Amino acid sequence: MKRLLILLITIVMCMGLGITSSAKVSTTYDPLWTNILSMSNSIGFDGTEGSAYATVKGKTGTTEISGTLTIYRQSGSDWVYVTSTSSTTSSIRLSLGCDFSGVSGTYYKSVFEVTVTINGNDESETKTDYATCP
Repeated sequence: MKRLLILLITIVMCMGLGITSSAKVSTTYDPLWTNILSMSNSIGFDGTEGSAYATVKGKTGTTEISGTLTIYRQSGSDWVYVTSTSSTTSSIRLSLGCDFSGVSGTYYKSVFEVTVTINGNDESETKTDYATCP
């Protein structure tokens, strides 16, 4: 009887450990940026008219932000340049936008490349978004 009781207690304890260890673990990761507070990039279509919009915000003390937003379309396994825009600011935020004509059924990407400077220290980052022209 004693062995049966010990066996039951062991099983209950193991089941409790199994429940605890099966808890969902978050897979969301926050970037560990030094100079960049936030960064976004999105591309989309209204019919075949495409647009991309990107924004970066530097942390307190930002002295300069430079960025380029470039649009590419896929052709086979290659990416073909469509258009781009660039700017540099001494503000804490930089926003860029591009409008372009898309080809129905074609895959596009917008690539946002930035450099944020604080006290002479540069931090560069790239953010890419994808969309298919309907």
